[in-house]
Amino acid sequence: MSQEQSDTIELRRSAMERYLPVAGGLIMLVPTAFLLIVAIGVVRESPAVGLFILVIAVLMVLLTLVVAIEARDRWRTRIRIVGGEVTLSLPRYLERPPLERAVPLADLAAVDWREEVFRSIGLSAMHQAYALALNDGTRLVMGGDKQMAGSFYAEAARTIAERAGVPIRQLGMFDGHGGVMQVTGMRAPDWASQPLDAASAAKRRRAVDMTYRAMWAVIVLAIVLRLLVEFI
Repeated sequence: MSQEQSDTIELRRSAMERYLPVAGGLIMLVPTAFLLIVAIGVVRESPAVGLFILVIAVLMVLLTLVVAIEARDRWRTRIRIVGGEVTLSLPRYLERPPLERAVPLADLAAVDWREEVFRSIGLSAMHQAYALALNDGTRLVMGGDKQMAGSFYAEAARTIAERAGVPIRQLGMFDGHGGVMQVTGMRAPDWASQPLDAASAAKRRRAVDMTYRAMWAVIVLAIVLRLLVEFI
């Protein structure tokens, strides 16, 4: 094995992390299509019930879209460290376009991370975002680990920081822009902005937890409705 090969570190999403959202998206297509068909059939006889089912179906469509985007991005994610250089091949992160760049490890001052909270029509989500802080004062935003979606960027940050011999700095929690149902129009907070105070941060955590509970409740409700329709 050559010296270059022994010094090379390849960071990618695990096979499970790449295939799981693909399988999840395909599975969600079935109940989503079923609910849409049921809503169209029921709305004529019972508009209120049909509208209720339609709302659930639309939420399922949005969830399926989010899963599909996540699957695509996981396949595009790759970080390669060779000798004294790290090469980033990363998908779009919010408003930041896809990133393809090689950075000398000597140019790194630190690896920064923060919690980003996004809210839209009562729904809250949190990302743990990571960025390479360069000696010239600029930052290269790598991406963010989403709740219940693995810790790829956290592990990459530790690996890069260890290889470069720089610290990992925790910057706090920040409010981002949730866009439309956190599917489109999301924007990350400015890295130069001030973090939330402790009380506001605790409030955001509770809101995120409630959103994920509600999300699972919608999925369970969709399954129950499907079973009820089959037995009626």
